[in-house]
Amino acid sequence: MSEAPVQLVVAAQNGDREAFGRLVEHYRGRVYAMAMAITADTHEAQELTQETFVRALKNLPRLEAPERFQPWLRGITHTI
Repeated sequence: MSEAPVQLVVAAQNGDREAFGRLVEHYRGRVYAMAMAITADTHEAQELTQETFVRALKNLPRLEAPERFQPWLRGITHTI
């Protein structure tokens, strides 16, 4: 990833859908691994991963500390 994730988060918060897509690409594997640990089911883990990113996109404007994106994303995954 050429841009720092913080820069991508800020760009995504400002409406840059490509930046959000790059964040999804960057974090998808980690979110999926957490989802598998939670569900132990591939289909449910895929659903949880998708829902995590949908909620992240919806709530991204409320993230006050872009450098905390990864733990924030982890929190979303665990609370769905």
